[in-house]
Amino acid sequence: MSHPEYSTCSIHYFSGTGNARRAAEWLADAFRSYGTKTSVSMLSEAESEPDSGADENRLLGFCFPTHGFNAPPIILNYLASLPRGTNDVFLLNTRGGTKLGPIFFPGLSGVALLIPALILLSKGYKIRAMHPLDMPSNWLSLHPALRGNAVTAITRRCRRICTRVAGKISEKKRLYRWFFELPLDLCISPVSVLYYFIGRYALAKTFIATPACNHCGLCVKECQLGAVRFKNGNPFWTYQCESCMHCLNSCPERAIQTMHGVTILLWGLLLMGLPWLLVSGVATVFHLQVGFSTVSLILWLLASVVLLLPLGLSYRLIHYLMRFRPFAALVSYTSLTRYRWWGRYRPGSD
Repeated sequence: MSHPEYSTCSIHYFSGTGNARRAAEWLADAFRSYGTKTSVSMLSEAESEPDSGADENRLLGFCFPTHGFNAPPIILNYLASLPRGTNDVFLLNTRGGTKLGPIFFPGLSGVALLIPALILLSKGYKIRAMHPLDMPSNWLSLHPALRGNAVTAITRRCRRICTRVAGKISEKKRLYRWFFELPLDLCISPVSVLYYFIGRYALAKTFIATPACNHCGLCVKECQLGAVRFKNGNPFWTYQCESCMHCLNSCPERAIQTMHGVTILLWGLLLMGLPWLLVSGVATVFHLQVGFSTVSLILWLLASVVLLLPLGLSYRLIHYLMRFRPFAALVSYTSLTRYRWWGRYRPGSD
């Protein structure tokens, strides 16, 4: 390449365990090798000045994880706050990749690229590339940590992909690999809607600090969203939590855990049983037929939203009861993240 097609490039990222950050840094290294002056910055709740992108020869990039088959709200809110512009933009979402033997398995994007692209297009920006990156899956609330060798193999593969992607973007070639996956992603898009309006708030109340916590405050200091606070001397997770897994993975005492046992019990009661009781009650009053109909589904969703309040109150009660060792032991021993074999996510070498 004789000269760079873009004079400058600004890459913004949001990252919990570091997957999106590493992708942003790999892309930046590649752009710089092509002669493009590139900056990388992290988005956080403290971000107040949207990137105007006034220079039309300036490339804008956004790297972010996939949460609930959607982009994290902090990304969506930031893009919505951008002024109108005409710059070229690329979007890269990291998603849960895995490896079994010699085979690499991709994750799913859902609407994680579609919604940000629509927001940017509505503001006049030109989408140069939309590309998913199958970084190692790190959702430890759902599954054990991947083994070190698998993580290393996946990350090395992803770095090579980032280098190729940056090269094609630098040549102003359009990358829309994601469109080939669009039919499947649209099929799971209802999950992203449920996650955005219900799931992320419910998941925020699944984290707890056990008596192993030494009150170092690392989880509070490093939360990019300001979602973890001290309450009665112990970490408390608010509804702003995005389940990015940063605190759970970085706690030096492994004191932060997902309350698997308690969560199953609470969700079974509050988010499954009681909503159907409310639906049945409303159906009886208004003489509606309860079944697998659209009306009953809507009523169930509304009831679930309403029951986020008692879920929050239940979490406050659990947080208070954690000061009593028998209860704390019950919560801890029914958490899979307590056990060494469950592991913690550690990025592999490049």
